[in-house]
Amino acid sequence: MNKIGIYPKSGLGTAWGLILFCQAENDRQDLYFYYPATEGMFDFFFRQNSGDAPAEDQFICLNDLENLTFETPKKSFLSFLNSDEKRTIFVSAKVKDENVKFYFLLMENRAEEVAERLRNSLK
Repeated sequence: MNKIGIYPKSGLGTAWGLILFCQAENDRQDLYFYYPATEGMFDFFFRQNSGDAPAEDQFICLNDLENLTFETPKKSFLSFLNSDEKRTIFVSAKVKDENVKFYFLLMENRAEEVAERLRNSLK
């Protein structure tokens, strides 16, 4: 996540957030990933006693990433055994001359529908 400019407080390398579809001024659709300010009880207690700054909301405009692609897992005979497969979107992009791969795990929507909408918003 750090390679695309998102810095989770937990240090786990994962970030829960929202994919935002925003209408831009020139009739194109901008894509953002919004990572809300979060911290655990331990982080809160430590910060209160050390004077450290609280967690802040973070945004990244996905449209700003080069060669941005959205793919869903290829289906196989045993796909029905992996329930996450229907909710996973693989993302690849180029950031500072480095190919970066990450994924979105959707909570409610089916991956194929959201991936198609993401692809269409880049056109």
